[in-house]
Amino acid sequence: MLLAAIGVSGFFSKRNIEKIEVASSAFSEAYCCEETLIELNFRNKRFYPRFALWIKKGNENIFLGDLKSKGERNFPVRHIFTKRGYNSFPGINLWSEFPLGLVRRSKNYSFKGKLLVYPRIYRVLPHFPEEIKGEGENKPSPKGTEEFHYIREIEEGETRRIYWKGYARTGNLMEKVMGGTHGERIIIVLDPYGTGKKFEENISLVASLGYYLWNERVFHFIFSQGFQGEVNEKNFELFMRSLALLSPGNKLESQRMAKFIRTEFPEVTVFAAITMEDSPLKAILKPKELVFIK
Repeated sequence: MLLAAIGVSGFFSKRNIEKIEVASSAFSEAYCCEETLIELNFRNKRFYPRFALWIKKGNENIFLGDLKSKGERNFPVRHIFTKRGYNSFPGINLWSEFPLGLVRRSKNYSFKGKLLVYPRIYRVLPHFPEEIKGEGENKPSPKGTEEFHYIREIEEGETRRIYWKGYARTGNLMEKVMGGTHGERIIIVLDPYGTGKKFEENISLVASLGYYLWNERVFHFIFSQGFQGEVNEKNFELFMRSLALLSPGNKLESQRMAKFIRTEFPEVTVFAAITMEDSPLKAILKPKELVFIK
C-alpha cells in the first residue's frame, strides 16, 4: 500500500507540472544591489487545473498556488542583481508534491534575454569646496560677468535666450545657458581609468551625485565616457545607461580626457573628480575633494 501510494503521488506530481510555460520580464528599471520585482507569467496548456504549485528561486521556496484549466497567471518575485550592466533573468525551479506530499517532482526554467541593470544609487549629501558655487537656482550675475556655458533644448514657449543658429540647423528650439564667471559651474569628472571594487564604487558615486544635483536643481556638468552634460529629466535614462555599460579604461584614456576637459573649460580652475589615487587625471586637473555623507 505504501509503494502504491508513493507511485500514485509521483505520477500525479509529475503530471501536475507538465505543459506549463513560464516567461519572465521586469516591472521597471533595475538598480544594482537593490530589490527588483521580476514578473513571472505561468501558462497552463492543459485542459485540467494544476494544484499546490511551488517555485524555488535560489534557496527560497515560494508558494505559487493553483492554475486554472487553460489559464495563466502573473506572479511577482523579488530579486537582487549584484552587478551593473546586462544581467540574465534569474532561473527558477517549479515543483509539486501534490496530492499526497510523498514525492516531489520538479522542472527547471531558464529565460532568454538580458536585463540592463543600472548602477546603485544611494543618498548623498555633498559638501562642496568654497570655490564652487551654485546650490539652488542660478542667480542673475551682474551685467558683464556672464559667459556662455552650454546649449540645451527647450520646450515651446520658453523664449528667454533662443539660440537661433541652433534652431536653424536642427529645427528644435535651443537655449543658450549663461552663468557667472566666478566659479558657478560644478564640473564632476568620472575618471575612465580604474579597476575592481574602487572603480565600481566611483560609478555608483557619480550616479548618486548626478541624481542629487538634478533633484536639488544645482547647476552642474558631468564628464564620463559616453556622457557629457547636465543630468536632467530628459537624459537621466541615457546618463544611467552610459554608467551601466561603462568599462574600465587605462591611464592613457584618463590623460586624454583630462586634457580635453582643460581645452573645453580653460577658465575653470576648480574641478571635482571621482578618480583613482594613481590616475594622471588628478595631476592635470588638480581636482578639489568633495566630502560625502552617505
